[in-house]
Amino acid sequence: MRGGSTGRGGGLAAVVALAVGVTGAARAETLTPQGLGKVRIGMSLSAAEQVLSAGLSGGEAGETCRMVGRADGKDPGIFYMIEKGRISRIDIAAPAKGEAPRVTTARGIGLGAGLDEVRRRYGAKVKLERADSEPDLRLVHVEASKGRGTVLEIRDGKVSGLRSGLKPALDYSEGCS
Repeated sequence: MRGGSTGRGGGLAAVVALAVGVTGAARAETLTPQGLGKVRIGMSLSAAEQVLSAGLSGGEAGETCRMVGRADGKDPGIFYMIEKGRISRIDIAAPAKGEAPRVTTARGIGLGAGLDEVRRRYGAKVKLERADSEPDLRLVHVEASKGRGTVLEIRDGKVSGLRSGLKPALDYSEGCS
């Protein structure tokens, strides 16, 4: 809008449309050692389903550890590790189909971020470790607090996955272990 009204209600409509565009844009959710959005590490499966307003499915219900995702297909690429009926870890990965989740760490690192950006945001804390399971995968522990933390998975110099949760689940190389 330049210098004046665009007609009765037109200026307000433009401001409202702009505001909706800014706040309605897919804003990144923040993955922390405590959880993602309203889903908290340590929360029961049923409580997580309630806050997500969606069922979570995957793996066999009787398994002591299983990875689940939303049964309604929303948020592909976000997975919840369930151990003994509780969320012990949350994983973020690019899905085979659909848009990658807009999730970042507390310092703004998300899928596709380069290693240089990770180093700028986390500084001296960045120490690459070789993953036991895959020779081309490097792990970076970026956030830690009392038995929990956040790990970045680095492949070809870019973040290919994020995960937060409790130890030892945080350190399982292939999901449930």
